[in-house]
Amino acid sequence: QAQSGSDSAVGLFINTLPLRVQLTDQTSIDWVKKLHDSLLSLVDYEHSSLAKIQQCSGVDAEAPLFSAVINYRHTGDAGLMLDAEKTGVSLLNAQERTNYPLSISVDDYGLNHFSFEIQVERDINAERVSEYMQQALQRLVGDLLDGGKTPVAELSILPDAERHQQLIEWN
Repeated sequence: QAQSGSDSAVGLFINTLPLRVQLTDQTSIDWVKKLHDSLLSLVDYEHSSLAKIQQCSGVDAEAPLFSAVINYRHTGDAGLMLDAEKTGVSLLNAQERTNYPLSISVDDYGLNHFSFEIQVERDINAERVSEYMQQALQRLVGDLLDGGKTPVAELSILPDAERHQQLIEWN
């Protein structure tokens, strides 16, 4: 719902809205549909002030409103390469930072290509979080391709090697 021409503007256009997502015994297809509907319902509030969002959240004012952030960016082909000859702009340096304990940025380049970047607190193993994220996506998409009948809470995020190790240690 951005203003006309904002797609070519330089700068940050973001208003983060809280959404609590719970893993339930719903089938994966029903869970994804519910998540989709929840995200769509937030669009009407994307220009709300942070103060108003905090007020409506029901979260204690002293508590953080977010503990994790997922930023989904429709990057398109432009994100794959910045053509300095055509644009007159060249990238000198880029670095992302966050205040959240867990931040995942997904760049959607279109045509079945995306990437994600994970930032976590120093005490958390970012590689393991990345592996969990990859497994969660693979298992969710795999189940959806098979009809989406598995309860979403039963989809394992453990990589196969780690799952095998856990099963051996428990026996």
